[in-house]
Amino acid sequence: MKSVTHRLCILVVAPIVLGAATLAPANDGARPIEVSLLAGGRLDAWMFYTTTPGAPLQDTWSIRDGVLRCNGGTRGYLRTRAKYTNYLLQLEWRWPADSNPGDSGVLMRIGGPDKLWPRCVEAQMHTQNAGDLYGIDGFPLQAAAGRAGSSHLRKLNPSSEKPPGEWNQFAIVLNRDKLSVKVNGVLQNEAVAVDAVSGHIGLQSEGAAIEFRNIRLMPLGR
Repeated sequence: MKSVTHRLCILVVAPIVLGAATLAPANDGARPIEVSLLAGGRLDAWMFYTTTPGAPLQDTWSIRDGVLRCNGGTRGYLRTRAKYTNYLLQLEWRWPADSNPGDSGVLMRIGGPDKLWPRCVEAQMHTQNAGDLYGIDGFPLQAAAGRAGSSHLRKLNPSSEKPPGEWNQFAIVLNRDKLSVKVNGVLQNEAVAVDAVSGHIGLQSEGAAIEFRNIRLMPLGR
């Protein structure tokens, strides 16, 4: 998501609820419990938000054989019904083969009302910019020591993305006020002074077809 402020005038409509959540947001045991956010090939753990009034979920998002597909037909996002604070988030994404890669991103610690775009921190997926970080709608974060920047932190290294048709891997650690992002094993960003609040996790629909799979979350601490 390359621009934040100029999209805030878009009409906001109510989110579509996709049924009751089936995944527990918290770990009551002594050991961390890995959570699959696409368990059972269903989207019961997610809510759909779009700026297109009356647009059904299936017109933009679908899931088959463990792959979540977004055609980018409406602007908005899927977000978890549950809130999470500290975790390791791992997921894979790819642009379809022979496509023109576009824009998407992972939204974390989403708070406040659903809108385009909500208060949160974003790990960017825009082609050739995967690993950039954005603090959206005033969400606070700062560059780690030795770097400048706050609301937009550019990635540390040249793009480590793969070409369309091949799967990329995100490994995101969000723990208290610290955030790190790896793209295909390459450390691309680190942030500190991140607002340590509980929030939803979201996947953006921004006009381009994109696919996701193996979305797994490991809670850290309590």
